[in-house]
Amino acid sequence: MEADLQLADVESAYEMVDKFGVGASAAVYLAKRRADSQDVAIKVFDLSALEDTETADAVRTEVGLLRMTSHMHIVRLLEVVRDRKSLCVVMEALKGGELFAHLQKGAMPEEQTRTIFSQVVCAVDHLHSLGFVHRDVKPENIMYASPPADGSPIVKLVDFGSAARCDREGGGVTGLASTPHYVAPEVLHSAGYCDAPPTNEPYGQKCDVWSLGVLLFAMLSKTFPFAPRVVKKGMNKENEILRRVAQGAFDFIPNKNWLSVSSEAKDLIRKCLVLNPAQRISIGELKKDVWCRDAVAAAAEFAAKTAPAANAAPAAKEAVVEVQSKYLKRHCSALEDAISRAVSSAVLCAQSPSSDPRDRSVSSFVCGGMEADVQLDDVESAYEMVDKFGVGSSAAVYLATRRADSQDVAIKVFDLSALEDTETADAVRTEVGLLRMTSHMHIVRLLEVVRDRKSLCVVMEALKGGELFAHLQKGAMPEEQTRTIFSQVVCAVDHLHSLGFVHRDVKPENIMYASPPADGSPIVKLVDFGSAARCDREGGGVTGLASTPHYVAPEVLHSAGYCDAPPTNEPYGQKCDVWSLGVLLFAMLSKTFPFAPRVVKKGMNKENEILRRVAKGAFDFIPNKNWLSVSCEAKDLIRKCLVLNPAHRISIGELKQDVWCRDAVAAAAELAAKAAPSAKAAEMELRSKYMRRHCSALEDAIGRAVSSAALCEHMNTVEQALEHVGTTLSSGSFRTFVPLSELPATVAYDVDALRALEWELDFALKACVRSRSADPIAFLGQELLRVRSTR
Repeated sequence: MEADLQLADVESAYEMVDKFGVGASAAVYLAKRRADSQDVAIKVFDLSALEDTETADAVRTEVGLLRMTSHMHIVRLLEVVRDRKSLCVVMEALKGGELFAHLQKGAMPEEQTRTIFSQVVCAVDHLHSLGFVHRDVKPENIMYASPPADGSPIVKLVDFGSAARCDREGGGVTGLASTPHYVAPEVLHSAGYCDAPPTNEPYGQKCDVWSLGVLLFAMLSKTFPFAPRVVKKGMNKENEILRRVAQGAFDFIPNKNWLSVSSEAKDLIRKCLVLNPAQRISIGELKKDVWCRDAVAAAAEFAAKTAPAANAAPAAKEAVVEVQSKYLKRHCSALEDAISRAVSSAVLCAQSPSSDPRDRSVSSFVCGGMEADVQLDDVESAYEMVDKFGVGSSAAVYLATRRADSQDVAIKVFDLSALEDTETADAVRTEVGLLRMTSHMHIVRLLEVVRDRKSLCVVMEALKGGELFAHLQKGAMPEEQTRTIFSQVVCAVDHLHSLGFVHRDVKPENIMYASPPADGSPIVKLVDFGSAARCDREGGGVTGLASTPHYVAPEVLHSAGYCDAPPTNEPYGQKCDVWSLGVLLFAMLSKTFPFAPRVVKKGMNKENEILRRVAKGAFDFIPNKNWLSVSCEAKDLIRKCLVLNPAHRISIGELKQDVWCRDAVAAAAELAAKAAPSAKAAEMELRSKYMRRHCSALEDAIGRAVSSAALCEHMNTVEQALEHVGTTLSSGSFRTFVPLSELPATVAYDVDALRALEWELDFALKACVRSRSADPIAFLGQELLRVRSTR
């Protein structure tokens, strides 16, 4: 939604001549460009309206789509202008009026209908080929380029405010769009209508085919297929239309208009208005239908002949071709590095032999981690809740039994109303997404995510040995036992860091025994990732308060503010977990805390006192019977972990090599590796397959962007062409090329790393445009490397 031109007032460049209409978020004007007196249409959005996320997303989609395309039967974008009050989308002026106005005069002759309809089909087909669905094809959104009386009529599709990304016929879009008479039944079922609840099932591009069927019916008869024949007193006409659409039954009511319409036209309408989208014809099949195939072919041929490719400046063509070939060759290493990082975090998703790999669907990874694997009316139909472990601010945790096989599980139940809070939803998304990515012996294992009418349920393995916290309440732990348990936690935290996350709440309450310690060699697992955050480097990248007073790192306090100290908002890094590990080791060996006040005076706020002591970082080993038997090496490791300045504190890698625990950490890591023997092989398979396919897909993406830029008549400079390539790549298609379907079903991947690659490429391309460099390709490569080094 970046503007091409910034002005103090748009009226300094354009004279507003007449107002076409006003919508919920924009007004459309006929205007005249002062520089050359060219008539234009301007869609004016008040900047305050764009503060609404839904409106902003719709405008971003509309502008992005129009930037990508140049088609004879789609309205042409000229530029986007921004002033102090508004964002103005400037388009060609279409002076022939809406098709809707012409239909008000009466039904259209079949031959004329065929011509106009075929042009609209070409426009919709082009839109689908770009990976979009219009979702509001109707006569009001089809305009004549000039009055029909001027000669051969030319119409153009307009208003892409309801358009959405939809790369496959099979689906991918949810939400209500379109207009009652033209809306497809699958859209109604997905979004809900009248009193019918929404199914939230995604729908696809065939919803536009339905709308085309209704359009053809209306053009030929000046009636609608699902309009009630009689409007009774008190009837809600719109609801009655929606109910009829949802049922899908219609007929050609005899009237003078239908008498002259061919059976082939009626047959095409029937094919478009098939209730089940799986059985409805596609846009490709529609183009080949006997009734309109010749007219569609003629319209497509004429559109191809008048395509503005010949008008594109040679410099722009050469530049984009250079992007395609030279960029990929010269900067392949940078891309390979990013892709390698993206797949390096790939691990084997541990599943029980009885689980269906399809349950861990690809979409559940792509959609941000919170999409359910299973949808039920009531989660208790699949799980019997046995006991409640505890209740938090947004979730309750239960011990449950899976009815299918009597397996004990732990279920974290989030009320759907709690997920309306953005912060809570983000935390759950991070937690579920992280657990989907990993399978580690010392991290609790995710089994599935189940959703019912009231709640989102995160189903995990049941850890029956209890919290480490409960065991510490009985007293300090012997040093050798502490070393074993602590080393397992270190392995878990190290694995988390390798995935690019920080836990931020490592403490005994979040460490659980897999089974009672008395059963043999104790195995512990790290749980509760609700405070976890993305943090790719030791140097920082996270802000905000997390952790618990005794375990919180001083840099977290300084960043978020504590007691009366104002926040610095300085980002902090993964070493905050190392601090928490130091406090954990102190507590395990002594059953005391390093920053607890020795005496709690009357009126003292104990929590604030702890935070002040943590912020100062001063502690000592107060002589007591527990410390007498602890080795100097253990105390030395605690000192290294509890260094006030994180730059001087040891890293998790250095901690693993410390003399006190290195052998125990190595043993724990070896045992964990044996428990997942095929993880490395799966990762290597993912790396090689993904690298080959993704590089090929990226080359295809740039190739398509190049072709699109060369065809856009307004791409008459190198800068505009390069920007178009960047816009095309960042419009959403880039992430659809991930070839997951051909990879091992049990392999997860780091979605965030792939999106980071997309972001880096987009950012570098835009910087290249702004630079106006004499050697844009060299600049592009340097900028990509610079962006990566600063992230």
